[in-house]
Amino acid sequence: MALRPSRCYQQVQNQDELDYLIKESELLTGGPGRKFHLRSQERQVTIALEWDGYLIGNLNRGDPIKRFYLPRRLLPLAMLGYVLRSGMLFTRRLAE
Repeated sequence: MALRPSRCYQQVQNQDELDYLIKESELLTGGPGRKFHLRSQERQVTIALEWDGYLIGNLNRGDPIKRFYLPRRLLPLAMLGYVLRSGMLFTRRLAE
């Protein structure tokens, strides 16, 4: 899946925008977190905000659902931080 910014998908630019998009989804849908696409890995994950970090869940078919906690301070060192810095983290737009 070759994602790029479009009418359907929004590229996440930085950690502040990641937090905003998660909160936006939680307010509009009433559910925890938001689905994101990692273009480099062809993966879909759900990311929810926790007190001082993120709860990340794997949504790929065939993989058992795994969730793990990533402290905010470790985001730059994790794969999610790399994907974010590289411009490869996308989410569906909720509304136009």
